[in-house]
Amino acid sequence: MQFAIGNKVKITDENAEGTVVSIQNDQIKVDVDGFDFMYKPSELILISEFENLTKLYENHIPTQSNIKTEDKPSKKPKEPFSNAVELGRVRGKRNTKNILEFDLHIHDLLVKHSHMSSGEMLNYQLDYAVNCLEEAIKKNEAIVVFIHGIGKGVLKVELHQIFKAYGLDFHDGFMQEYGYGATRVELR
Repeated sequence: MQFAIGNKVKITDENAEGTVVSIQNDQIKVDVDGFDFMYKPSELILISEFENLTKLYENHIPTQSNIKTEDKPSKKPKEPFSNAVELGRVRGKRNTKNILEFDLHIHDLLVKHSHMSSGEMLNYQLDYAVNCLEEAIKKNEAIVVFIHGIGKGVLKVELHQIFKAYGLDFHDGFMQEYGYGATRVELR
């Protein structure tokens, strides 16, 4: 996609639009509300192309009139978040065994994290885990589960170092529910 100075563009990862100010190698400077930001071409869409895509999408949206009532999914009554638990600055949920679990996947902790390096994301996850651990200890929880995922295992190793520093017993989480992607920590 070719961009030119003066093009109106939409930023794909943000709810923002701007004007191309300059183009340098693989970076495009965009003026967004009086501030200049650098983007890669893959992060931008020309407004004219965006509008065309929107119109094309709108023309192909199925109309509700031709869908039978029995074909629509039945509405389930909204259940209160009885398993969600607020502990100070952190949020967890109770699993089927009534054990408090904390999901440390970065996309569950932060809405936008694409601007962060791997190290910054890891530090954020570890800080959040320590806050979860502290709050769970304050609330006299017997066992908590940290869901860290499998990935490269860096988060898991760092979490285990923290649990060792606290002198806590920990094991892989319930294999049936989490596989190797969680760690169960005994707080008492």
